[in-house]
Amino acid sequence: MSKKFLIAGAGIAGLTLAKVLQDLNYDYEIFEASPEVRGIGAGFGLASNAMKAFEILDLAEEVAPLGHMLEDFEIQDWKEKTILKADTERLRKNYNNENFAIHRADLHHFLVSKIDSNKIKKSKKIKFFEQSFEKVVLHFEDGTSTEGDYLIGADGINSTIRQQLLKHSTPRYAGYICWRAIVEDKSYNSKKSIETWGPNGRFGLTPLINHQIYWYACVNTKLNSEVYNYI
Repeated sequence: MSKKFLIAGAGIAGLTLAKVLQDLNYDYEIFEASPEVRGIGAGFGLASNAMKAFEILDLAEEVAPLGHMLEDFEIQDWKEKTILKADTERLRKNYNNENFAIHRADLHHFLVSKIDSNKIKKSKKIKFFEQSFEKVVLHFEDGTSTEGDYLIGADGINSTIRQQLLKHSTPRYAGYICWRAIVEDKSYNSKKSIETWGPNGRFGLTPLINHQIYWYACVNTKLNSEVYNYI
């Protein structure tokens, strides 16, 4: 009898796993809490190891045009002095390692197009799960339930699956808040991702395709600080 996989979350990880299972002819279903499956977010880094994974899935040639290949990555201080500069050109020539930046929504939309849409169940917010040696049962907040042989938690930072497995696990505050956005500038032709560090934060610029730029600004601050709530 074919094994059935239950995937919690239709994000990048959940969709990629679904593509793997689909290619291996395994039965699976994805359960997404939101009423619609849509890509959100801003810039998304696809390092060479991620591209190697897509290569194994025979997706790299389709993913690459959706992203912007980065020829260089540099970290500098607020006086424009270089702190670190990655020699990505040497890695690319010697090992065929290429790093890309992509709009997360574009990657998400692409992955959705590669799997059976009937396998994605929307508005399925997980309440809890039960497991035995034979099966696992997912219970949803709408009162329904489903069972399978394996459960994979890909439901993000506030994962219900992780919280049940690791009851005392809580997200760790990293010590800063961050704003992110995508802007368009046809005059910006850089192929370099650059991040500037200052005493109280950092600012980054990464080029995407179609003259888009992903920028982010991080400020070191205490958790729940009111200083930046108005921004």
